[in-house]
Amino acid sequence: MLVGAAFQSRAVAAFCCRLLHARTFKNMRGLPIVSRGAPCARIGCSRGVADFSCPDLAPPVGPRPALQPPSAPPPLSTVARTASVPRELSLSIPAVPNLFGTRDRFRAPPGSASVHRGPTMVDLVEAARVRGPRAPSPSVHRFHHFLVLDFEATCDKDAPPRPQEIIEFPILRVNGKSMEVESTFHTYVRPTAHPELSAFCTELTGIVQDMVDGRPTLDQVLQMVDEWMEKEGLLDPETKSVFVTCGDWDLKVMLPGQCSHLNLQPRDCYRSWINIKKVYAASAGRYAKGIADMMAGLNLQHEGRLHSGIDDCKNIAAILKELARRGATLEVTAQL
Repeated sequence: MLVGAAFQSRAVAAFCCRLLHARTFKNMRGLPIVSRGAPCARIGCSRGVADFSCPDLAPPVGPRPALQPPSAPPPLSTVARTASVPRELSLSIPAVPNLFGTRDRFRAPPGSASVHRGPTMVDLVEAARVRGPRAPSPSVHRFHHFLVLDFEATCDKDAPPRPQEIIEFPILRVNGKSMEVESTFHTYVRPTAHPELSAFCTELTGIVQDMVDGRPTLDQVLQMVDEWMEKEGLLDPETKSVFVTCGDWDLKVMLPGQCSHLNLQPRDCYRSWINIKKVYAASAGRYAKGIADMMAGLNLQHEGRLHSGIDDCKNIAAILKELARRGATLEVTAQL
């Protein structure tokens, strides 16, 4: 009995060893693989290793069957291919989002309407990075005139006075085709809530007290601007004009805030503008702190003094002209 049981156990072990050596597996790609070199001492292999040289297993007879390559997967449909591959990899040209198609609300000055803004600086810089550098080419836009504007206002060392008031009101009319300055409106404005300028304000802007004393107040200046616009043909319904500023402060904060304080209603043309800093960010792919930074990035020579309204307008006009020459997109970036 014991001899028979031992013989039977030995036969079962040898049979299991044959199965282990002869068994064919498939890997994850569908290619057949043969198990070789796996431990098999627990099933009675005399060498303790499952190998074709094992004395308990005769070598296979005849040629080994050739391995068959995996069958090619069926072609993906257009929909499946688009769904499984990231968009930026499935297109030959990187997709740039429509930067000016979506507007977000943000807080407006007290007493003014809600403000809609375009893309952030981060959006514009990222879009320029994705797009890559472009060859200089004339800008294509829809405006006949660009009205470059840069206010100077009352200020002090620690905090601006409340209410803050415009003390310099310059506008340059730039031809939309030649990008040259063709007309200028410029006046200083007499503040009424705080008629005395601080020493800090004079040092920053170069505007002394005599330059604002006896000058028209803001309500009178707005009427003067209307007359100048009428003379220049800017109020013609067929004429497309837009203000250009360095930042959003001038037309988002300063003018609406003072008009609200004085209970004035400015024209609708002041409710939309181009922030030249956003145009620069979208074109150059980098942030700019201000006018001097943009001019350095464009290899332009700064003229006049910073925080002089009329000099700032001249330098903004030079930046606008150079960006247009490089093919920058000149569209409204914010509106009330």
